[in-house]
Amino acid sequence: MRSFVQNFLTAKPNPIGIDFGTNYLRLAQLRKDNGQLRLLAAGQLEVPKVARKDWSSRIDFFLQGVNEILSGGEFVGRQVILGLPAAQTHVGHLRLPKMEADALTKALPWEIRGKLPIEPNEAVIRHIVAGEVFAEQEPRDEVIVMACRRDLVQGLLAAAPKAKLDVVGMNVEMAAIVECFAQVYRRKGDTEAINCFLDIGFAGSRVIISRGRDILFVRSIGMGCNQLNAIVARELAISTEEAATRRLRLAQTPAEEPSLVAVSESIPVGGTLDDRRQDLRDLESDSPAAEELAMAGLSTVNGIVEELTLCRRYYEAAFPGKAIDRLIFIGGGALDRRFCQEIARGMGLPAQVGDALTRMEGREIIDDGTKRPQPGWAVALGLSAGGLL
Repeated sequence: MRSFVQNFLTAKPNPIGIDFGTNYLRLAQLRKDNGQLRLLAAGQLEVPKVARKDWSSRIDFFLQGVNEILSGGEFVGRQVILGLPAAQTHVGHLRLPKMEADALTKALPWEIRGKLPIEPNEAVIRHIVAGEVFAEQEPRDEVIVMACRRDLVQGLLAAAPKAKLDVVGMNVEMAAIVECFAQVYRRKGDTEAINCFLDIGFAGSRVIISRGRDILFVRSIGMGCNQLNAIVARELAISTEEAATRRLRLAQTPAEEPSLVAVSESIPVGGTLDDRRQDLRDLESDSPAAEELAMAGLSTVNGIVEELTLCRRYYEAAFPGKAIDRLIFIGGGALDRRFCQEIARGMGLPAQVGDALTRMEGREIIDDGTKRPQPGWAVALGLSAGGLL
């Protein structure tokens, strides 16, 4: 009887969040106990190379991978929230006259025609009204539009029943990221801070500027870990696989070494990229391999800093008086601490590696008790946390 009452009173688990990225398939399930999120189960599998470019192979892997992860963890139920893969989601900004919600939804397919590399009648379209801006001397709405090919969405939805999944919703990755960190940063000062998330993925990166749960700006950048590995490989005359291995090995070097910036610490800022070349040599004087990798990746850093600067200018022009407070690195690329450090220095912003498991009970399921930041889990955790568009 006591067991029955305890089970009856236990909070219902959230749906399982499924993050189907280019490089990894991640599943996570949360439950809220007395206002505190607890991680119940999580698992991940690396996406095979053949499935990263071929959608049919990706769906086959999805079916196999989801069942493998679910069978190996303590997941409860089969209700899931799917994330629309960021690599297949196109993003744009529109400034439109103010109108009712229904009228805006009907107008968007016409407004995005020719402005996104996808035909509106072939797309699933979602949007966010970021706020009021002034354009042509009149108030307008800043609208963030996200579009994904309809056949890709239908392919995921059709695959779900084959994996015995009950899809209760779909969400875009940027909304899941913001929801995840709205749960993490709940202190008074944090809820009003303007955060700029840089989600460094395998095939590309995303810039998301938000305040609390309010998304103010989103843009995709065509530079990610894959491109960085290719540049490092070319400059060091090694294979891309070896470049990726060296970068990952260096990122996992124990943080006690004096030449490293601890991944849990804030990243110092200041100076230009050109000024940093000698600084890098001095910083890594005891680690030739680290210096070699850092120098090889500077051109990629420069490209990302230029893109981030353009994003910052657009955002600050649209929302004057609401300057960015900090830069938060997430995604698999955030594990490369030197890479993130150089981007932060180039932007001149306080920065940190985002830990999606901050203050979360049950985090040992993912980090094995190391308590290292887990920036790659933000999407899966945010999907399970909720906040559907």
